[in-house]
Amino acid sequence: MALWGGRFESGASSMFKQVNDSLPFDQVMASQDIQGSISWSRALQKAGVLTADEQAQLEGAL
Repeated sequence: MALWGGRFESGASSMFKQVNDSLPFDQVMASQDIQGSISWSRALQKAGVLTADEQAQLEGAL
């Protein structure tokens, strides 16, 4: 039984099930997504959109 089974009268939509079923794949891709975000923040800093401090804060948070 799904965790939400006792709380709702109808079952989960098929769209919700598709998104929920992709979570293991999303977890595998998380590190690549973070690395891409760090690279993008560095590019924005190089282009003058972010200050060095702003970029460092973003990278530290990621």
